Amino acid sequence: MEVNRFIECASDPTHWEKKALSLRKAAEAVWDLFEKEWLKGVSTRPLDIDVFQNELAENLLSNSQLLYGLSAECALKGILIKKDPKSIQFTTIVDGTRNVTSAEISKKGNSSIDTHNLEKLAKEAGVLKPETEDGIKEILAYCTEIVIWRGRYPVPLKTDGGFRFRGKLPGVAFVHYFRDVFDPFLDELFETLKN
Repeated sequence: MEVNRFIECASDPTHWEKKALSLRKAAEAVWDLFEKEWLKGVSTRPLDIDVFQNELAENLLSNSQLLYGLSAECALKGILIKKDPKSIQFTTIVDGTRNVTSAEISKKGNSSIDTHNLEKLAKEAGVLKPETEDGIKEILAYCTEIVIWRGRYPVPLKTDGGFRFRGKLPGVAFVHYFRDVFDPFLDELFETLKN
């Protein structure tokens, strides 16, 4: 990508919003596949479960949640840029003829732009509401793990650490009812980007 176009796009919250929206639409499509595959794997008899089909459905669920998490990440970064456009910083490389040959985003707001920590981004963007903060923070921490490894790889990058349930949401909020918690949060993010 040409340097000036890169800087223009990276510092424009509209580009972050468009990417967030497309990731959300992709997440919805994969969610529909998850539901179909899940139903294929579970028969009407309680103990008659197709293990391979069940694992396929679980992987599709993680893939959908990965896309939802990436959607939130792009929306949150767009909000941060919209709220304080001067906070985005670029590192550029200039050749001997004074031409800018490359650029990269080095910082945005108080954090590095490359963070996938959705809880940290939401806090910095100021989108957490006191009445829902604990539950949303828990699902954002879960989605951070999804974005970092669970939605991409069959195993974590290391054996220790990882997401720990905090008990602020019921377990079903991380599986079948994930969208009941996450969709309203995404709706609020998109509304914030529009205003």
